[in-house]
Amino acid sequence: MSLLQIAARDLQGRGRRSGDGPGTTMTNVYFLHGVGMWPGLYEPFLERFSGVGLAPARPGYDDRPPAGGFAAQISGVRAMLAEHGPGVLVGVSGGATVALAAAVERVEGVEGVVTHEPLVGPLVPELHELVSAAAHDVHDGEPARIDAFLWNLYGPSWGDIGGNAERWVARHRLTVAREVAHFASFAPTLEALRSIAVPHVTTIGERSAQPRRDVADLLADCGAIVRTVPECGHLVPLENPAAFAAAIDDLLTRVGHPT
Repeated sequence: MSLLQIAARDLQGRGRRSGDGPGTTMTNVYFLHGVGMWPGLYEPFLERFSGVGLAPARPGYDDRPPAGGFAAQISGVRAMLAEHGPGVLVGVSGGATVALAAAVERVEGVEGVVTHEPLVGPLVPELHELVSAAAHDVHDGEPARIDAFLWNLYGPSWGDIGGNAERWVARHRLTVAREVAHFASFAPTLEALRSIAVPHVTTIGERSAQPRRDVADLLADCGAIVRTVPECGHLVPLENPAAFAAAIDDLLTRVGHPT
């Protein structure tokens, strides 16, 4: 998995540390973007975050075909951690689903996860049915359908993403279409979610619809810490990066790497 280092300045003296003195180590924080998201959307967020920030472009977004379905997403995370070292996974939307699945599968090197509004398959039937229907609707990558899907998914803030992200989506419409189906296929059991062995903070936008809240409630019942992000919906890196950073601070403290 290739890495877009959109905050290289963070690698020099601003990382989160597990202690003081010569033995100090830095914590990698891997930001996993959502369906159709341009990784550069994390840039304004990273301006408020002092950690080592790495934003991977998933297969299909980095000019490699997204072969292998959802399992390939997890394999990509496994390869990334093997190459760049252990760390915390921070995911939004589809990226949150990948992070959650990596925690469920106990991928080596995952120290903790922060998930903003992931999918949990049929465990929340209303949301699962909506996403499955969307996967069918956009399967051919037709531009108008992809645009309508992204506006519906991310809400009015999608109109504020700017030209770079719009060009990114235009270039990767077929990847977006395939990924919707991939994420709709994720179907964890309650037992699997309850067996997650690393700290898990899940966030929910204050403005998000009830099915997203149902996911947060279910994850809370499975042991996750739930944080509501004020003045925010699904597109948290753009809508309230400072509050989302606070949720990451919470997770980093729980894994032993406090601010």
